[in-house]
Amino acid sequence: MMNGRGIGRKCAVFALGAFTVIGAQANADETRVSMADETHWVYLPAVVNESVVGFLAVQDPMVALRGSYTVVWFERMTTAEFTMEGWTDTAPDDAAAIIADRFGEPTMFQYADFSASAMSLAALGAVSIYTPPEWTNNGISIYDPWQSVSDQLTADDVEFLVNSGIAAGAVGLSKSVVMPSPCPDSFSAQGGKLAKFAADFELDVFGTVSDASALSASMAECCLVPQGCVTKYVWGDYATPTPIASGAPSCRWTRNGTYTTTCSFCGISWNTTGTVTDNHTCSVAVAGECPAKPPCPGAYP
Repeated sequence: MMNGRGIGRKCAVFALGAFTVIGAQANADETRVSMADETHWVYLPAVVNESVVGFLAVQDPMVALRGSYTVVWFERMTTAEFTMEGWTDTAPDDAAAIIADRFGEPTMFQYADFSASAMSLAALGAVSIYTPPEWTNNGISIYDPWQSVSDQLTADDVEFLVNSGIAAGAVGLSKSVVMPSPCPDSFSAQGGKLAKFAADFELDVFGTVSDASALSASMAECCLVPQGCVTKYVWGDYATPTPIASGAPSCRWTRNGTYTTTCSFCGISWNTTGTVTDNHTCSVAVAGECPAKPPCPGAYP
């Protein structure tokens, strides 16, 4: 989720299997967001009229399997249904420009944190190789020989074929496109997770959720609302306390730290992590004499 604590940079991590989501935010006017997973994919949101219309996924070609997709476009069809297209030899900035041109929306990636990609990126709009992406079905390229039997393959079958380089697809992604969600709704695990992130992103950045991102009651009640969360903090040392001259004798103590909130639902768990600043303002016996640690509690444990 995007609802981190504290002021400044915020990061959020959602996990289902090997999938995690990371978001970064500077302020309301300079929001930049990316997602990442342990298989070296970075996801970038595309937004039109304050509604998420898809995600561009990028994998570092240095770790990508030869012949597999290094850039993938997930285009939203319904709340939790996304089509999947991929490139094997196209740079992320070129892919983003191609998609922006398709939509006729040159600023649709304005919230995308391209700096999170491991690949060197040029300015959007400078298309060097205008190569259209390949469409996929069941996580496999429609041009791949295995496509003829893809409807008969299980999610594990797709994962094996793609991760082994036997079939063309996206290593680490193709399985989740086929794997059903643990919720009763008819959508893939990947679709459900992207839908959840889109709703959280819109709510955090725009203060409201678009009709396209509005989660169904069953999605919200079953698997997309946290059920039990525990937050742990790790604090650094207090900075030198500052005497407060006005009013009754008091001092202010400040410390910085990190937090990890672990939540779970429907057998799925995820962590939300970020940075936080803890301020204490406490009365002291003598003006200007501040002990090393605050004598009163702050807002955090």
